[in-house]
Amino acid sequence: MRRILAALVVACLMACRGPTGPAGPPGESGPGTRLRLTALVNETGHAHAFLPLAAAAHYGDPPALSCYVGPPDDLWWAVVSDGFEVDAPYCSLEWFGGRFLVATDQAPPGWTALWVVVY
Repeated sequence: MRRILAALVVACLMACRGPTGPAGPPGESGPGTRLRLTALVNETGHAHAFLPLAAAAHYGDPPALSCYVGPPDDLWWAVVSDGFEVDAPYCSLEWFGGRFLVATDQAPPGWTALWVVVY
């Protein structure tokens, strides 16, 4: 008898649902483009690449940037932090000639610099 009563209560609770409310506002759209650029680090520890003009129309609207360096013929990447140390690789995003330039400095010569840009 208790099982029947419990099943009846559950069935009634499921049937006692109010009307569905209006849909909420749409969320923000995600980033449109993810770009991956690489360059070989030269003998002075520098590598750079220009971003396409579509990456930003103004220096006040920079894209998201992640930087990495990796040794040749190996399967790992070291994350380049945003902290500046005299002897450690660092990454920069520079406004140059009406467009952005990504650069890595103080990296080991012969390594590959990798930049992931989202705009």
